[in-house]
Formats: sequence, C-alpha cells, structure tokens
Amino acid sequence: MRAVEAPQILFLLIASMQMLHALSQFIKLQINEIPSPALQARNSRHVGSGQVVRLRGMNRKFGEGRIEVNFGGVWGLICPDKFSINEAQVICRQLGFERGSTDYSIVSYYNAMESAHYSLNGLACEGSERNIFHCRRSSNGKCSMPSHAVFVRCRLNYPSRCSPGGILFKEKCFHFIRDLEYSFDIAEDHCLKIGGSLAVITSQDENDFLSDVLSTLNENIRRPKPWYIGGRRQEGSWKWQTNEIVASSTFSKWDPKGTKIHRNQDCVAMWNQRKFGNDYFFWDAMNCRKRLPFVCQVPAYHIDCIVGDGKTYAGNANVTENGLPCLPWTNYKLKNIPLSSKQLGNHNFCRNPNGASKPWCMVDEKVRQNCDIPVCNKGQVVFDVQDHEECDKDETICTGTKMYHSLQTIPLCGKKCLQSRNFICNSFSYDISEKICLLSTEQARTGGANLTNVDSSDYYERIRPKDQEEKRDAFKVRLVGGGPPWEGKIEVSVGGKWAAICDDGWNISAARVLCRQLGYPNALRSWIGMSNDRNYLMDDVKCTGKERYLNECLFNGWGKHDCGPNEAAGVQCAVIERECFPKKFKCNSSHCIDFKWICDGEDDCGDGSDEDLVKCKLPVEVRLVNGSSIDRGRLEVKFYGIWGTVCNRDFTVHDAAVVCRMLGKQGVPIIEPYQKYGSGTGPIWLQNPGCSGDEEELTRCRIRRWGYSKCSHDEDVALYCKESVFSTVAPKEILSSTECGRTFVSFRARDPRHGYLARVVGGFEVRHGAYPWTAAIKLDNTRHLCGASIITPFHLISAAHCFEDVPDLSLYSVVVGDWDTNAHDGTEQKFGIEYVSFVPGYENILKDDIAIIKLKSKNDSGILFNKYVQPICLPNADAAYPAGMKCVISGWGSMGTQNPRRLQAAEVPIMNPDTCRDPLVYGNLLSERAFCAGYLQGHVDSCKGDSGGPFACLSDGKYYLFGVISWGDGCAQEYRPGVYTRVRDYLTWIKQTINS
Repeated sequence: MRAVEAPQILFLLIASMQMLHALSQFIKLQINEIPSPALQARNSRHVGSGQVVRLRGMNRKFGEGRIEVNFGGVWGLICPDKFSINEAQVICRQLGFERGSTDYSIVSYYNAMESAHYSLNGLACEGSERNIFHCRRSSNGKCSMPSHAVFVRCRLNYPSRCSPGGILFKEKCFHFIRDLEYSFDIAEDHCLKIGGSLAVITSQDENDFLSDVLSTLNENIRRPKPWYIGGRRQEGSWKWQTNEIVASSTFSKWDPKGTKIHRNQDCVAMWNQRKFGNDYFFWDAMNCRKRLPFVCQVPAYHIDCIVGDGKTYAGNANVTENGLPCLPWTNYKLKNIPLSSKQLGNHNFCRNPNGASKPWCMVDEKVRQNCDIPVCNKGQVVFDVQDHEECDKDETICTGTKMYHSLQTIPLCGKKCLQSRNFICNSFSYDISEKICLLSTEQARTGGANLTNVDSSDYYERIRPKDQEEKRDAFKVRLVGGGPPWEGKIEVSVGGKWAAICDDGWNISAARVLCRQLGYPNALRSWIGMSNDRNYLMDDVKCTGKERYLNECLFNGWGKHDCGPNEAAGVQCAVIERECFPKKFKCNSSHCIDFKWICDGEDDCGDGSDEDLVKCKLPVEVRLVNGSSIDRGRLEVKFYGIWGTVCNRDFTVHDAAVVCRMLGKQGVPIIEPYQKYGSGTGPIWLQNPGCSGDEEELTRCRIRRWGYSKCSHDEDVALYCKESVFSTVAPKEILSSTECGRTFVSFRARDPRHGYLARVVGGFEVRHGAYPWTAAIKLDNTRHLCGASIITPFHLISAAHCFEDVPDLSLYSVVVGDWDTNAHDGTEQKFGIEYVSFVPGYENILKDDIAIIKLKSKNDSGILFNKYVQPICLPNADAAYPAGMKCVISGWGSMGTQNPRRLQAAEVPIMNPDTCRDPLVYGNLLSERAFCAGYLQGHVDSCKGDSGGPFACLSDGKYYLFGVISWGDGCAQEYRPGVYTRVRDYLTWIKQTINS
C-alpha cells in the first residue's frame, strides 16, 4: 500500500490549497452512469436521507399514516392546530401522490417521550402549493394539542395506468417483486418480460417514494432484505441497466456510512439497515449472484380520459380502482347499450354500458368494480385507439374510434374527420348537448360511429369510404442493418418512400406492435440511438402495445420531427422459425430464446422445453478441441446436452485448474491467447465461472449464470493443461552476478503529456518482462500490499512503512516474475521472508522510508534469473539527480479506483527540490534524503499499492534504482507529486546489511 495518511501538519499546510481547487473540480458522467459512492461522499452536504416529509405508523397501508417532518435534522410531528384538508392536499402531493388527499384525522400519539416533538406549528396552506415549505409556517411556538398527530390518507395515483400490482409514480409503474427472490440477471430478465427493466432512480423524490413503499412492505419485518434496482458496476463505472437513455442526472443515494464495497459486489440494491436512526432505504452494493427481491419499472399506460360519467369512454384501461384485473365482457349480456355493441366484445377494457356513475368492469363472475380513469381537460382527445377483440367469422375488420371533447359545432367535427392524419375516418357522430365528436374508421353497416340511444346526437358518413386494406397496403415496415432478419433499425414507408422512426418516446410497447406487424410473436428489446441521417417519417410514437399496426399509434404526423442524426429506433423481435441455432435455443414450439434463459426456473418457451429437469441436471462435460494433443485446444463445455464455449474475459488460472482437473490433468494450466485454436459455435455457456481452484468440477464454482455472457466467439478460451510447474532458462542464458539492470523485452514507458493517457494514475500496461526487477509483496498470500526491487538472488529493497502494521513476517510473501495477477503466467517465483532490515532510528514514513528484505531459500536456492526476472543496479555514491531527468515507476498500485490486473509503468521527471519544498507543495515535510518526481498539474503518479516499488533510471543501457516509492498526498493530484527515498544516500547501509 502506498501511504496516503500524512501527519496533522500536512493537513494544516495543504487545507487552504484544497479549498481553492474544490470548486473547480467537476465530474462529467457518461450515458446512464451513476455517480460512484466516493463521488457522492465528496459532494454530499449531509449524511442523512435528504427526505423531508414521510408517513409512518403501525398496520397502515401505503399512502396513509402519521405525518412526520424533518426540520433541522430531527424528525417531528406537525401540530394539529388549525390543520385542514388544504394542508393534507399539499403534503400528499409532496409525497408523490399527484391527486392529493382523500381525508385526514387527528389521532393520539403515544411514545416513550413525555410529550411529542413538533417540527412545524401553525402550518397554513391554500391547497395549491407543491410543497409545505411554500406555505406559511412556524417552527416556534407551543402546540395546543400535545401528544396528538395528524393522520392523512393520500389518493393513490391512477391504478388503471398500471398492470395489476403496479404502483404509479409520474410516468412509471413500479412493481415490487418479493415472492420471487432472484439473482440480479434473472431479476433483470423478469422485468424485461413484463415490458420494463429494473428500477432506474434519478431523483430524491423518486427514491423517497420507493423508500416509503418498501418501508410499508417491510413494516413488521425486523431485518428487511435488500431489493435489487437497476444499477450495476461495469469496467469500474456504475451504470443503469436499461435500453433507454436515462436523462442526465448526478443523483445517487448510496449509504452515507456504508461499508467498503468489495470487488465482487457489482449490483445495486435498496436496503434499510436501520443504521444511525434512519428508517430509509439507501443504496448498497451486493454480490449479483445473491437471490433477493427486486423492483421493476414499466412505462405507465396511456388510458385516455373520460367525459362526465364515462358513458362514451373507449380507452384501454383494464385495471380497477383497487388494482384488480378486469375480465372479458364476452359472457355478459347487457341491455340498452348506448355504444356500438362491438365495444363489449372479447376484450376486458373498462366501460360504462348501463349509465353507472363511472366506467367499470367485472373482476369475478358476480363482482364488478369501478375503474379510476382521469377526467378529460377541455379540448383534449378523449381516446384514439382500436378495440382489439378478435373479429367474428363473418367480419374482416374491427371497429376503430377516436373521440374529441368540447368541439363546438358539427362542421368542426366533420373537419376533424376529413383532416385526420394517422386515422382513416369514414364516419362521425356529434352529440350536441355534450359537445362530443366521435370518429370511426367504419360506416353504419359495419358498426360506425353512431352514438346509439343518444337522442341529441347526429350521425354522418363518407359517400365514398376509404378502404381499410388500402390503409394497410399504403403503410409498410421493415428492419434493416441487423444481423438476423428479426432485428435491426426500423424503416417505414408511406407511398413508396422509406425512412426511419425517430427514437423519441420509443419503448417496448411500440416495439411489440412493430414486431407483430412483421409477423413475429413479440418483441425482446427496443433500441434507441441507431445510426441514421436526418430522414425520419415518424416521431414521438406512443403505443399502448395493443394496436395491430404501428400507424394506429399516436405520432406527430408523417415527416414531422425534431430529430438529428443517429436518433433512429430499432428492435429485436422474438423469433419463430426453423433455424434458431447456433445463436438461439430452439423451443419445441419453434420459438427462439436466448441460451441464458435455459434452466432459469421460468418457462420462457411456453412449452417447458427450456426447463427440462432431466437435462438441467445432466453432468457437465468439458473437452479441448482443435489442438495438437488432448491436453491443449479450445475449451468447450456441454450443458443441457449442448456443446458450447467459454469466454476468455475474466477467465482465471483457478477456473482453468478446475477444467484441467475434470480432464484428469493435474499440472499447472496455461491460458493461451484466444483464437489460437479458432472460434467455436453455439452458446457461450460461461463468462467468469468464479472458481477458487479447489473445486472438483465447474458446477461447484460460483457460476453467475449459464448462457450469460457479453462476449463473442472471437474470445473463446484457449487452454493448455501443462504438467511442469516452472520453466527456467537454459544455463547459458542465466546472467552472472555482476550483471544487472538489463531488460530482454523491448518497452518504453511513455510520458503522459505526450499521447493518450490510458491510465491516469497507474500509467500504461507494460509487456510481460519489461521491468523484470519489479516484485510484489503480498499479505496472506493473496492481497497485494506493496512493491519491491530485486537487487540480489536473496535481497530486495522496499519501503519500511509497508511492514509497520503487521509485524508477523510469516504472513508476508514475495512474488517475482509476475505480470498478470489474475492468471498463471508460468514465470512466477514465490518466496517467504526471513527478515526485514530498517535504517537505525527509523520512526515514520517521512524519513528513512527504506527497508531490505532477505528471502528464505527455496530448494537451497534464491531467485532464478531469466528474461522475466532480473536484478536492478544500485546507483553510484556520486550519482546526480538533476531536475527534469525522466525515470520509470512501475507496480500494481491503484489506478484511482481499483488495482490493475497487469503490471503498469509510467515515466515521470525528477522535480527541483526547491519546488517540492514550496509551502504550497510539501514545505518542510520533505526530508533531506527524499525527493519529488512527477508534475505539478498531476495526471500521473504512483499510488496505493506502489509503495516500495522502483524509481528506475536508464543510464548507459542499464537501469539503476535511484529511488523507492514512498508517500504522497492522494494520487496524481494537482500540486501533490510523489515522494521517493533517495537510494544513493543509503548505499553504505545497504551494502553492510547485505554482506552481514
């Protein structure tokens, strides 16, 4: 580890400098990126939840409870004095219930305190405010009703806009799945199948709303479980897992006092750990394989609106005000129906066929419930849908209607019919008393727009009606630019002109309509941001998902858009065809599904052919193919009776050891360059099997999920189950003890100011063997701690502070010849430590931070030198350290967020000592036997885990150890260069220690 904790005096000297630069530090997030926990902590003004109003109480339903307000960091009650429905309306809207409150009551409040704490007294609202802090209020004064609180009941957002079980917040329906506990990937697939994704949270209001739902669901649970939402760490960054582009947001709600996030905790969950007095669901990182409940989000349905009692409603609402699904009307014989009889056919949409107070539907054979549908605003389109019941045998088309409210005259209604853009109008009816204009694609003989039994209505139809088939033939769709024919960019044609659809508002509901129109059973994915010029025919397409053709959905009109290039919509449709393999699994029903859905516990095929228990439990087999012998080749795995491959990405030597063991090979495996034995076909069964190396077979490893990978067959694992453990160079290649500082692999570390900076803190990944004197010190045989430099077969130089915290040398090990810490390179040599020598009088990191390590012998020998392992030279006693001379630092230290997998190196210049001792840099903290190197503007530096590693300078074709990486304030920070121990000043001590 590189020490970053400087003494208190360091803080005092640099505090003002940090304040000056704090305001200039801005972070630009990538598309769908979530601010990391570290970034949130840096930007956070407080450690609380940020929530200011909440509802609490025992045995309550969601949307009701005792009102509590956070004022000055303390939760308290609202004084009931003069409280009215106006205040209740404002509080409910602030909580996310757009329709306000239904009622409130004053209740007794008993707790352990003698009297209740009141955060707000004298609250007085007009009722239209969006926030109680816009009302008149007082935080002082005495409440005349002590030990009483206000209990409020909020009106739920329209349940009919969600499928059963969904809870509406703004334009999202959230589904809380707690009966099924899944891993992150299976939870993600479940949400996809219901038309959405795992929850994406981009605001404080949204997180507060979900936290309150979860608090209600977990009210009587002593230890609530975490709930997955849609965040995941990918290549070091946290991102929302959704096909949509999330609006730019810097919001995050990581647990402000959360524990350290470990390397295998890559998925985000909401969790109320009941820490430090907070009853709130913060975010935390979880192992993605853990089975947890989860939160899905689905776009809210557009169910249109009602006029009056809703007798003319023909929208698509099919969920009651209590959230129950409606049953089809088919078996119900109702008399005196004032609408077309076909509007009560084989569908389950809410209707008002008998003049009730509002639309309703049947939820059981003898039970009906009202539907909660918005009331239309003046001039609003009431509905614009198709009733998608199955046509009778003697029918060729079904009724389509469109209604306008508050049109003043019959001519205006007729004009709407003649000028309708994406709706073929053949008839209309106008209700003079209600000012309702009803358009229809049909005429009277086929069930046109006649408001039957409405005395005040007039009916009109075209003399020469437009033919429905003409409508269908005129509008065409196709997919282009994809691999298989069932996916790609969408193009539509009207009158022979082909153009794209803009992705504004494009979602899975529209994708389903498009796929059905193309003859596919469903849609799997909706894509946005596909390549295209500015040629678009449709924009802002809004579908319910139940339309038969895409042009029956709402959109801006042909050719009307505000889209730029590369904003085209695309789709991946579900497939029913003869040939699914090798890219898909073919169900017995001929459906094609992803291999990752096999044996996931759900019948994705619909016929059970992807969940055959016998096949799911078949023994897993492995083989090596296309190699010159049976112990080498491309790795293939047989699962569910199907041979597939394994992705090289994140495949470790531990995974390889298990495979070789399954093949009866007990040697040390070597992972060879992928594509060495060609690319395979069929499924890529595994990515990152997660083996420890001790398992007898792959099924005992921590496999994330069979069939899940983000790889191509160009990345198939190539493996060699080699018997020999370590290969030394031939005797004639072993260097004499007088030679040092030589490299046998050509590589030059680059100056970060010239060319692209691949790794801002850690430098550049080097070739294997480029700096062969660089060694790694590990703790407990696994955790990388520090670096070191080889100087003899038994001695290395490192930093003294590396050994301060753990005095037991038996816990340390030294590895030389390493390059890739996650794989067996075949060149590693590992040693225990016999002793560590410090400079006499060493006290702390600021002075004499250098140590000599003596290795324990191994097979009566020390380090074996070869092209990958070499000693570095010590400098002469009169060696100069001129400012500007560039030297190389190397190691496996942090790159700012995590330790790298492979050895990194960078070239940095020695700084002028006067610059380093400037009060704005390190002042008097820099000792006489230390020096600085790097750049005042930062960008490149050694970091945590590099401590003890080499500062190597090239002279006359050899590298010399001029410095030992010691300390610094942060990593690659402005005005904070790295500090190094000057080896020249310790030569006498080094030689004496080695010789003794």
